[in-house]
Order: sequence, then C-alpha cells, then structure tokens
Amino acid sequence: MSLETKEYAKRLVEQMTLEEKISQMRYESPAIERLHIPAYNWWNEALHGVARSGVATMFPQAIALAATFDEELIEKIISCGKKAGEMYWHLPSLPECKEAIKSDIADLTNSAGRAASTITGGLFIGEFIDEGTPWAHLDIGGTSTAAKTEGFKPKGCTAFGVRTFVNIAKEL
Repeated sequence: MSLETKEYAKRLVEQMTLEEKISQMRYESPAIERLHIPAYNWWNEALHGVARSGVATMFPQAIALAATFDEELIEKIISCGKKAGEMYWHLPSLPECKEAIKSDIADLTNSAGRAASTITGGLFIGEFIDEGTPWAHLDIGGTSTAAKTEGFKPKGCTAFGVRTFVNIAKEL
C-alpha cells in the first residue's frame, strides 16, 4: 500500500464518527454517503464459504486477514507471506472499536458476534499482550481449506500460514 493510499485512508477514518467506524467493522458494512463510502459486504473476502448467494465481494485467491496495531510487524507478515505465495490483508485495529468487546457482565467479551469477528478477535487478544510486545491476529480460518488443487496448494487442508511463519522465523 502506498503512502498516498495510507494517508487517504487515515484522513477518511479521521472524518468518521465513532458510530460510523463501528458500523464499518461489520461484514455487511452500510454506506456512509457523506464520505462517498459505498455499502460493502466482505464476508467472503477470505473465502469464508465460497458458495454464498453472490452478495459478497470475492478475491480471486485466498487472502488471510490480519489485525494489529504494529505497522512494522504487519509489513513483515505481508512481505514474508508474499515470498511464500500466501497473501494477507491488513484490517484496521482502531482503538475506538474496542467498544465492540465491552461486556455488561464481564471485563470484556471474546465475541462481538459475526460482525467484524477478525477485528474484534484481534482487539480481544491485544488486551492480554504486554505493552510494547509485537503481536498480530491472523485469521486464517477462511483459507485453511481449498475446494481444488491450485499450484502448491492442495485440495483440502492447505496449511495456510505455515510457509509465512517459516519465512518470518528465518528473518529473526
């Protein structure tokens, strides 16, 4: 992602209200007309159930989702993933989105429901990480199986992420 694109995204998010930011965490994100953001359904972005009814946007290949506040770490994950033929997409981990993991009966909830489960899962995990410790939540569930053999990825269990982690370990 170019610096120009990151700056545009940052400025766009800065213009959103807290309610608008939270609404964009759902897999079926509503339009924000005043900012020219169209409605968007990313439920199948990581090939979660490819046989859905055609309402979701689809990537041509499996892409895992990653949520972290650590820009350096996410760049390493993306870079090592590319070398391994495994693609990752950096999801936002906006601190103000922690509202979604608040609970009425506990310190926090580990599930905000289906809406933005990757993002809120990352925010939940982040609550248990010591400050200053690099971490990332990689949601590889949607990429863990494949309907057909393609390249080095076999039909069935893909072991997605293993090659990325091997590349990260080699760089340590």
